Amino acid sequence: MVMRPSAVVALLIASASVLGAQPPTERVRAGTASIAGRITEADTKRPLAGVLVTLIAQNLRARLTTETSADGHYIFEAIAPAPYIVEANHPDYVPARFVDADPQRAKTQYLWVAPANPHRTGVDLTLVPAGTINGRVMDEQGRPLENAMVTRMQMVSDPGGRISGPPSMTRSSAAGGYSLRQVPEGAYLVGVTWLDPEAMKAKASIRSRPTYYPGTDKVQEAATIRVARGETVNNIDIVLIRSKTYAISGHVLRIQTEGPLEMHLVAGASSTRTLSVEDDGAFSATHLQPGRYTIWARAKEPGGSEAAM
Repeated sequence: MVMRPSAVVALLIASASVLGAQPPTERVRAGTASIAGRITEADTKRPLAGVLVTLIAQNLRARLTTETSADGHYIFEAIAPAPYIVEANHPDYVPARFVDADPQRAKTQYLWVAPANPHRTGVDLTLVPAGTINGRVMDEQGRPLENAMVTRMQMVSDPGGRISGPPSMTRSSAAGGYSLRQVPEGAYLVGVTWLDPEAMKAKASIRSRPTYYPGTDKVQEAATIRVARGETVNNIDIVLIRSKTYAISGHVLRIQTEGPLEMHLVAGASSTRTLSVEDDGAFSATHLQPGRYTIWARAKEPGGSEAAM
Protein backbone atom coordinates (compact mmCIF):
# COMPACT_ATOMS: atom_id res chain seq x y z
CA MET A 1 0.00 0.00 0.00
CA VAL A 2 1.39 3.39 -0.99
CA MET A 3 0.40 6.53 0.89
CA ARG A 4 1.49 10.16 1.01
CA PRO A 5 3.90 11.00 3.85
CA SER A 6 2.33 12.89 6.72
CA ALA A 7 5.01 12.43 9.36
CA VAL A 8 8.44 13.79 10.10
CA VAL A 9 11.19 12.20 8.04
CA ALA A 10 14.75 11.66 9.18
CA LEU A 11 16.81 11.50 6.05
CA LEU A 12 20.14 9.91 5.35
CA ILE A 13 21.64 9.85 1.88
CA ALA A 14 25.07 8.36 2.23
CA SER A 15 27.99 8.91 -0.05
CA ALA A 16 29.78 6.07 -1.70
CA SER A 17 32.43 6.12 0.98
CA VAL A 18 29.89 4.93 3.54
CA LEU A 19 29.74 1.58 1.80
CA GLY A 20 33.47 1.44 1.26
CA ALA A 21 36.18 -0.14 3.35
CA GLN A 22 35.32 -0.89 6.97
CA PRO A 23 37.80 -0.21 9.76
CA PRO A 24 40.13 -3.13 10.41
CA THR A 25 38.97 -5.56 13.09
CA GLU A 26 40.93 -6.83 16.06
CA ARG A 27 40.76 -10.08 17.97
CA VAL A 28 38.68 -10.25 21.12
CA ARG A 29 40.94 -10.61 24.16
CA ALA A 30 41.37 -14.18 25.37
CA GLY A 31 40.38 -15.27 28.86
CA THR A 32 38.33 -17.76 30.84
CA ALA A 33 34.83 -16.30 30.34
CA SER A 34 32.07 -17.48 28.01
CA ILE A 35 28.75 -16.32 26.56
CA ALA A 36 26.07 -18.74 25.39
CA GLY A 37 22.52 -18.41 24.17
CA ARG A 38 19.85 -19.44 21.68
CA ILE A 39 18.30 -17.71 18.67
CA THR A 40 14.61 -18.29 17.90
CA GLU A 41 12.04 -17.00 15.43
CA ALA A 42 9.58 -14.50 16.88
CA ASP A 43 6.34 -15.84 15.39
CA THR A 44 6.87 -19.61 15.55
CA LYS A 45 9.33 -19.75 18.49
CA ARG A 46 11.31 -22.34 16.52
CA PRO A 47 15.10 -22.36 16.76
CA LEU A 48 17.01 -20.77 13.91
CA ALA A 49 20.07 -22.48 12.46
CA GLY A 50 22.81 -20.69 10.53
CA VAL A 51 22.32 -17.32 12.17
CA LEU A 52 25.51 -15.25 12.25
CA VAL A 53 26.17 -14.15 15.84
CA THR A 54 28.80 -11.46 16.38
CA LEU A 55 30.50 -10.58 19.64
CA ILE A 56 31.72 -6.96 19.64
CA ALA A 57 34.10 -5.55 22.22
CA GLN A 58 33.59 -2.15 23.83
CA ASN A 59 36.06 -0.47 21.45
CA LEU A 60 33.80 -1.64 18.56
CA ARG A 61 36.83 -2.96 16.64
CA ALA A 62 37.53 -6.33 18.25
CA ARG A 63 35.04 -8.92 17.00
CA LEU A 64 34.36 -12.63 17.14
CA THR A 65 31.74 -14.49 15.07
CA THR A 66 30.02 -17.85 15.15
CA GLU A 67 26.87 -19.45 13.71
CA THR A 68 23.98 -21.09 15.50
CA SER A 69 23.65 -24.87 15.42
CA ALA A 70 20.60 -26.84 14.20
CA ASP A 71 18.89 -26.25 17.57
CA GLY A 72 19.60 -22.52 17.48
CA HIS A 73 22.38 -22.51 20.12
CA TYR A 74 25.67 -20.61 19.98
CA ILE A 75 28.59 -20.10 22.34
CA PHE A 76 31.65 -17.87 22.63
CA GLU A 77 34.34 -19.45 24.80
CA ALA A 78 37.76 -18.45 26.14
CA ILE A 79 37.06 -14.71 26.13
CA ALA A 80 38.09 -12.10 28.68
CA PRO A 81 35.51 -10.72 31.16
CA ALA A 82 34.41 -7.37 29.71
CA PRO A 83 31.36 -5.55 28.36
CA TYR A 84 30.24 -6.85 24.96
CA ILE A 85 27.60 -6.28 22.30
CA VAL A 86 25.93 -9.45 21.00
CA GLU A 87 24.34 -9.17 17.54
CA ALA A 88 22.38 -11.72 15.51
CA ASN A 89 22.08 -11.43 11.74
CA HIS A 90 20.23 -13.52 9.15
CA PRO A 91 19.26 -12.38 5.60
CA ASP A 92 15.57 -13.20 6.17
CA TYR A 93 15.22 -11.44 9.53
CA VAL A 94 15.65 -8.03 11.10
CA PRO A 95 19.08 -7.86 12.81
CA ALA A 96 18.86 -7.82 16.60
CA ARG A 97 21.07 -6.98 19.59
CA PHE A 98 20.84 -8.52 23.01
CA VAL A 99 19.47 -6.19 25.67
CA ASP A 100 20.55 -6.84 29.25
CA ALA A 101 17.63 -7.52 31.60
CA ASP A 102 19.23 -5.30 34.25
CA PRO A 103 17.41 -1.96 33.78
CA GLN A 104 20.52 -0.06 34.86
CA ARG A 105 22.58 -1.69 32.12
CA ALA A 106 19.99 -2.21 29.40
CA LYS A 107 20.37 1.40 28.26
CA THR A 108 24.07 0.92 27.57
CA GLN A 109 23.44 -1.87 24.96
CA TYR A 110 26.33 -3.83 26.48
CA LEU A 111 26.22 -7.28 28.01
CA TRP A 112 28.45 -7.13 31.06
CA VAL A 113 30.58 -10.20 31.76
CA ALA A 114 32.12 -9.71 35.18
CA PRO A 115 35.02 -11.72 36.67
CA ALA A 116 32.70 -12.77 39.48
CA ASN A 117 30.23 -14.24 36.97
CA PRO A 118 32.33 -15.10 33.92
CA HIS A 119 29.99 -17.67 32.30
CA ARG A 120 26.90 -15.91 30.97
CA THR A 121 24.14 -18.19 29.73
CA GLY A 122 20.65 -17.40 28.52
CA VAL A 123 21.88 -14.66 26.19
CA ASP A 124 18.94 -15.37 23.89
CA LEU A 125 17.66 -13.32 20.96
CA THR A 126 14.39 -13.46 19.04
CA LEU A 127 14.44 -12.52 15.37
CA VAL A 128 11.50 -10.94 13.58
CA PRO A 129 10.85 -11.80 9.91
CA ALA A 130 12.06 -8.96 7.70
CA GLY A 131 10.49 -7.37 4.68
CA THR A 132 12.05 -6.63 1.31
CA ILE A 133 11.68 -3.70 -1.08
CA ASN A 134 12.48 -4.42 -4.73
CA GLY A 135 12.51 -2.12 -7.73
CA ARG A 136 14.48 -0.48 -10.52
CA VAL A 137 16.25 2.83 -11.02
CA MET A 138 15.81 4.46 -14.44
CA ASP A 139 16.43 7.76 -16.14
CA GLU A 140 13.66 9.85 -17.70
CA GLN A 141 13.99 7.91 -20.96
CA GLY A 142 13.41 4.59 -19.17
CA ARG A 143 17.03 3.45 -19.39
CA PRO A 144 18.41 1.53 -16.41
CA LEU A 145 20.97 3.27 -14.20
CA GLU A 146 23.77 1.13 -12.80
CA ASN A 147 25.49 1.75 -9.46
CA ALA A 148 22.86 4.15 -8.14
CA MET A 149 22.80 4.49 -4.36
CA VAL A 150 19.37 3.43 -3.09
CA THR A 151 18.54 4.32 0.51
CA ARG A 152 15.63 3.30 2.71
CA MET A 153 15.16 6.30 4.96
CA GLN A 154 14.04 6.42 8.57
CA MET A 155 10.53 7.66 9.05
CA VAL A 156 8.45 8.41 12.13
CA SER A 157 5.51 6.10 11.51
CA ASP A 158 3.12 6.77 14.37
CA PRO A 159 2.10 9.56 16.76
CA GLY A 160 4.29 8.06 19.45
CA GLY A 161 7.37 8.97 17.43
CA ARG A 162 8.56 5.41 16.80
CA ILE A 163 11.30 5.18 14.19
CA SER A 164 10.58 2.35 11.77
CA GLY A 165 14.03 0.92 11.48
CA PRO A 166 17.51 2.29 10.79
CA PRO A 167 18.39 3.34 7.23
CA SER A 168 19.78 0.73 4.88
CA MET A 169 21.52 1.14 1.54
CA THR A 170 22.25 -0.85 -1.58
CA ARG A 171 23.37 -0.24 -5.15
CA SER A 172 21.52 -0.89 -8.38
CA SER A 173 22.68 -3.56 -10.81
CA ALA A 174 23.56 -3.14 -14.49
CA ALA A 175 19.85 -3.68 -15.25
CA GLY A 176 18.93 -0.97 -12.74
CA GLY A 177 17.48 -3.45 -10.25
CA TYR A 178 17.87 -3.13 -6.50
CA SER A 179 16.75 -5.01 -3.40
CA LEU A 180 16.58 -3.53 0.10
CA ARG A 181 16.50 -6.44 2.53
CA GLN A 182 16.10 -6.89 6.29
CA VAL A 183 13.42 -4.20 6.38
CA PRO A 184 11.54 -3.97 9.70
CA GLU A 185 7.77 -3.59 9.61
CA GLY A 186 6.91 0.08 9.10
CA ALA A 187 6.56 2.99 6.70
CA TYR A 188 9.45 4.24 4.60
CA LEU A 189 10.66 6.60 1.94
CA VAL A 190 13.09 5.34 -0.66
CA GLY A 191 15.56 7.76 -2.22
CA VAL A 192 18.22 7.48 -4.92
CA THR A 193 21.42 9.35 -5.72
CA TRP A 194 23.53 8.65 -8.79
CA LEU A 195 26.91 9.89 -9.95
CA ASP A 196 27.14 10.08 -13.72
CA PRO A 197 30.27 8.11 -14.77
CA GLU A 198 30.76 10.46 -17.73
CA ALA A 199 30.69 13.47 -15.41
CA MET A 200 33.22 11.80 -13.15
CA LYS A 201 35.41 11.03 -16.16
CA ALA A 202 35.19 14.69 -17.17
CA LYS A 203 36.26 15.66 -13.62
CA ALA A 204 33.14 17.77 -13.29
CA SER A 205 32.02 19.32 -10.05
CA ILE A 206 29.20 16.89 -9.23
CA ARG A 207 26.17 17.84 -7.21
CA SER A 208 23.76 14.91 -6.92
CA ARG A 209 20.41 15.66 -5.31
CA PRO A 210 18.29 12.75 -4.07
CA THR A 211 15.26 11.61 -6.04
CA TYR A 212 12.45 10.05 -4.00
CA TYR A 213 10.02 7.35 -5.08
CA PRO A 214 8.28 7.50 -7.49
CA GLY A 215 10.26 10.36 -9.08
CA THR A 216 10.42 13.67 -7.24
CA ASP A 217 13.17 15.76 -5.71
CA LYS A 218 10.77 17.20 -3.12
CA VAL A 219 10.49 15.10 0.01
CA GLN A 220 6.98 16.48 0.63
CA GLU A 221 5.83 14.87 -2.63
CA ALA A 222 7.44 11.48 -1.99
CA ALA A 223 5.25 8.40 -1.65
CA THR A 224 5.33 6.34 1.53
CA ILE A 225 6.01 2.62 1.21
CA ARG A 226 4.43 0.46 3.91
CA VAL A 227 6.03 -2.91 4.60
CA ALA A 228 4.37 -5.57 6.73
CA ARG A 229 6.31 -8.16 8.71
CA GLY A 230 7.98 -10.54 6.28
CA GLU A 231 6.37 -8.86 3.25
CA THR A 232 8.08 -8.39 -0.12
CA VAL A 233 7.06 -5.17 -1.86
CA ASN A 234 7.86 -5.16 -5.57
CA ASN A 235 7.87 -2.64 -8.41
CA ILE A 236 9.13 0.31 -6.37
CA ASP A 237 10.62 1.83 -9.53
CA ILE A 238 12.24 5.25 -9.31
CA VAL A 239 12.71 7.65 -12.20
CA LEU A 240 15.83 9.65 -11.37
CA ILE A 241 15.66 13.40 -11.87
CA ARG A 242 18.91 14.50 -13.47
CA SER A 243 20.08 18.08 -13.38
CA LYS A 244 20.50 19.70 -16.78
CA THR A 245 24.12 20.40 -17.60
CA TYR A 246 25.89 22.42 -20.28
CA ALA A 247 29.06 22.41 -22.35
CA ILE A 248 31.63 24.94 -23.55
CA SER A 249 33.82 24.36 -26.59
CA GLY A 250 36.20 26.36 -28.74
CA HIS A 251 39.74 26.66 -30.06
CA VAL A 252 42.99 28.08 -28.80
CA LEU A 253 44.59 30.17 -31.56
CA ARG A 254 48.35 30.21 -31.70
CA ILE A 255 50.17 33.31 -32.90
CA GLN A 256 53.88 33.04 -32.08
CA THR A 257 54.14 29.96 -29.83
CA GLU A 258 54.79 26.30 -30.59
CA GLY A 259 55.13 24.84 -27.09
CA PRO A 260 52.65 22.52 -25.34
CA LEU A 261 49.35 24.10 -24.27
CA GLU A 262 47.98 24.11 -20.74
CA MET A 263 44.33 25.07 -20.24
CA HIS A 264 42.07 25.53 -17.21
CA LEU A 265 38.41 26.21 -16.51
CA VAL A 266 37.79 28.14 -13.29
CA ALA A 267 34.48 28.52 -11.43
CA GLY A 268 34.54 30.78 -8.41
CA ALA A 269 37.62 31.13 -6.27
CA SER A 270 38.59 27.51 -5.74
CA SER A 271 37.02 25.20 -8.35
CA THR A 272 39.43 24.53 -11.21
CA ARG A 273 39.27 21.89 -13.93
CA THR A 274 42.15 21.10 -16.29
CA LEU A 275 41.08 20.83 -19.93
CA SER A 276 42.76 18.84 -22.65
CA VAL A 277 43.64 20.61 -25.90
CA GLU A 278 43.77 18.77 -29.23
CA ASP A 279 46.59 19.23 -31.74
CA ASP A 280 44.46 21.68 -33.70
CA GLY A 281 43.74 23.73 -30.56
CA ALA A 282 40.20 22.40 -30.01
CA PHE A 283 38.97 22.08 -26.41
CA SER A 284 35.68 21.32 -24.67
CA ALA A 285 34.28 21.17 -21.15
CA THR A 286 31.13 19.13 -20.50
CA HIS A 287 28.75 18.51 -17.58
CA LEU A 288 28.80 22.11 -16.41
CA GLN A 289 26.30 23.60 -13.99
CA PRO A 290 24.81 26.99 -14.95
CA GLY A 291 27.08 29.81 -13.80
CA ARG A 292 30.03 32.05 -14.63
CA TYR A 293 33.36 30.57 -15.71
CA THR A 294 36.84 31.80 -16.57
CA ILE A 295 38.96 30.00 -19.15
CA TRP A 296 42.68 30.58 -19.41
CA ALA A 297 45.50 28.98 -21.35
CA ARG A 298 49.23 29.31 -21.66
CA ALA A 299 51.96 27.83 -23.78
CA LYS A 300 55.46 26.84 -22.81
CA GLU A 301 58.46 26.85 -25.07
CA PRO A 302 60.51 23.64 -25.30
CA GLY A 303 63.01 25.12 -22.84
CA GLY A 304 60.27 25.53 -20.25
CA SER A 305 59.86 29.32 -20.36
CA GLU A 306 56.34 30.72 -20.54
CA ALA A 307 55.63 32.01 -24.01
CA ALA A 308 52.14 33.46 -23.76
CA MET A 309 49.09 33.49 -21.54
